Amino acid sequence: MEIYKPKTLDEAKILLFNNENSKILAGGTDLIISIRKESDLLTKIIDISKIHELYLIEEDENFICLGSMITFAELEENIKVRKYFNVLYECSKHMGSPQIRNVATIGGNVINAAPAADSIPCLISLDSEMIIESINGTRKIKVETYFKNYEKEKIKFDEILTKFIIPKKNNYSGYYKLGKRNSLAIARINVAVSLNIQDDIIKKHKCCGWCSW
Repeated sequence: MEIYKPKTLDEAKILLFNNENSKILAGGTDLIISIRKESDLLTKIIDISKIHELYLIEEDENFICLGSMITFAELEENIKVRKYFNVLYECSKHMGSPQIRNVATIGGNVINAAPAADSIPCLISLDSEMIIESINGTRKIKVETYFKNYEKEKIKFDEILTKFIIPKKNNYSGYYKLGKRNSLAIARINVAVSLNIQDDIIKKHKCCGWCSW
């Protein structure tokens, strides 16, 4: 097995373009299981853990950008996430075990499109957008649109999810996870809701459920 470790996003794009059958290694919580099951099929891994810009949390007047390599432990501890996106904070707090939260990334959780993915309904309820890049260009797409048209929009072999753009609205949000037990459980159902409130009036609401049954 060949393992590449690019230090820049441009280097990663070139590697992806030139290695169609490669897999991206982010946190590795899903990929390691896949490698154990399909070790004869996977021959090239592109480890993106050294790309600094994928770890950034940036804020401007209207949006917060979350790099795709940010872990759930970092989301749980981040002051900006707690202030603006309670739904993401609650999701991060209840996602897997502490060991998993320390390495699992928000980008990996979304791009794998697993039925039990915790963060997907949260990002949809917040009207989040994904930035997906390749050597041929950049595309911006709402998380909701990505999954509604998944077969058409799903990430291509030469693309990499780099960040999420989440609007800062006057939102109240919440998250609920149903599993077989109270803690460390794979979710059977994830539900996220976001309310936009102005002058004590709910102007807009958005609710999303994600089911692994």
